[in-house]
Amino acid sequence: MVMFILVAFMAIQVFTRYVLNDPTGWTDEASSIALVYLTFLGSALVVKRKQMFRITFIRDKIKGTRGGVVIEKTIKLLEIAFLIIAILYSIPLMIQLWNQDTAALRMPKSWVALAVPLGLIGMLGRLLWEFKNFGRKEKDWIVFLEDEKWY
Repeated sequence: MVMFILVAFMAIQVFTRYVLNDPTGWTDEASSIALVYLTFLGSALVVKRKQMFRITFIRDKIKGTRGGVVIEKTIKLLEIAFLIIAILYSIPLMIQLWNQDTAALRMPKSWVALAVPLGLIGMLGRLLWEFKNFGRKEKDWIVFLEDEKWY
C-alpha cells in the first residue's frame, strides 16, 4: 500500500513537472515521507520473512553443532540489543521534532520520525518471538499459534 502511494506521488510529480510545466512542491515531500515509512515498516516485514542481508560464512560451517546454536543465540541477542538501543534513541528524536513542521505539507516532522520506532518495534517483536521459540521449526510455531488462538 505504501509502495502504491509512493509511486502515485512520483507519477503526479512527473506529470506536473514535465507535462504541465508547473511542478508541485508537496509531491516531493510526500514521496520522501512515504519512502521513510516504506523503509522502516518494510524492514519489520523483511525480518519476519527472514530475508534480511546476512553474512553466514561462519554460521554455515558450524551449523547443527553446539557452537552453531550458541552463535545463533548470540546473534539474536545482539540484534535484540541493537534494536532496543535504536528504539531508545529514536523516541527522543521524535519528541524533539514535535514542534517542527515540514516545509510543503505543514505536518509535524514527528509524524515522519514515527516510522522509525514503529518499524524498530515491529522488528524487535519478531526477533523476541524467534528467540523465545528458538529451536522449534516454523511448522511447530503454526501449531502453537493454533493451540493458543492467537489469530
